[in-house]
Amino acid sequence: MTLEEIVNIYKNSSLNIININNKLYLKKGFVLYSFPTLYDYKLEKKDIHLLKWRSLISIIKINSKIKNTYEYILDTDDYNLETFSSKTRNQIRKSLKECNFKRPSFNDMIEYAFNINILTLQRHSRNEKFLTNKKLWKNYIVSLYNNPNVIILGAYINEFMVGYIICYKFFDKYTILHPFIDKKYSSSAPMNGLIYKLVNQILENEGAAKISYGLESFKNIPSLNKFKKSMRFVPVSSIMVYIINPLIYIFLKLIIIFYIIIFNKSPKYNDNFNFLIKIYQGSRILKKLYL
Repeated sequence: MTLEEIVNIYKNSSLNIININNKLYLKKGFVLYSFPTLYDYKLEKKDIHLLKWRSLISIIKINSKIKNTYEYILDTDDYNLETFSSKTRNQIRKSLKECNFKRPSFNDMIEYAFNINILTLQRHSRNEKFLTNKKLWKNYIVSLYNNPNVIILGAYINEFMVGYIICYKFFDKYTILHPFIDKKYSSSAPMNGLIYKLVNQILENEGAAKISYGLESFKNIPSLNKFKKSMRFVPVSSIMVYIINPLIYIFLKLIIIFYIIIFNKSPKYNDNFNFLIKIYQGSRILKKLYL
C-alpha cells in the first residue's frame, strides 16, 4: 500500500494523523507516535525541538546501533510444517483440522470481529475506540476491506467466526494488524492456523516474505512473546526513543526515585514502573544520540 492509502484508512476511523515539519505522527491523547509506527524514522534535531512542546511524550522508532526493544520479524521463503517444532506443528495441524480459514464476509467483520475486539481489549485492559466503537470500526473496515492490497483472513468453527487477522505491505515489509481470537475457542489454536495460512498465501504469491508481528509489548507478556517465537518470528533488536516535554521530565525522575525508595529496589515485575523506566531510558538515549 502507499503511505497515502494508510493515512486515509486511519483518518477514516477518526484516528488523528498530524503533520509536523513535513513528517507524520499518530496522535493518541497526549502522546505522539512516529507514523507508520513500525518503520524507522529519520529524526532530526529540529524535530526534537518541535515535538517536545507539541505533546507530553513523543515515541519515535529510529535506526541506531543502540537498541532497547525488539520487533518480531519473519523473513523466509519456506513455511511448511516441517520447519516448526513438534509441539507447534501439532498445534497447527489441530488448527487446520478444527478450523476453516477464508476471507470473511464484510458483515462478519462488522459483527463477529467487532465482538472479538471488545473481548480482546477488555482482557488486555486496553481502550482503542476505533476497534470498540461500532461506527468507527465500520469506517475502518470499509477502507481495509475494499483495498485489494490488504489481506484479511478469518478462522471459523461451524460457520462461526472465532478469530481474524489483517495484513498489508508497505515498502518491503508486511505488517500484521489485530491478530485477535475469541479465547473460548483457544483449544482449537485458531491463531496458529491463521498465521500459517497467511504466511503461505504471501509465499504463494511472492515466493518470499518479510513480515512484522509488532514490537515487544510495554507490558510483560511472556506467553505472547513465546507464541511469536514458536511461529518462527525472530526478535530483532530495535530502538524507540522518547521525547519528553521539559515540564514533566523532572516529575518523571521524581516518580522513578519514589518507586525505588518505596520498594527499596527496582520492582522488576511492576508494569507501571517498567513503562516509566523505558520512557526515561529512551529519553536518555535520545540525548546521547542527538544532543
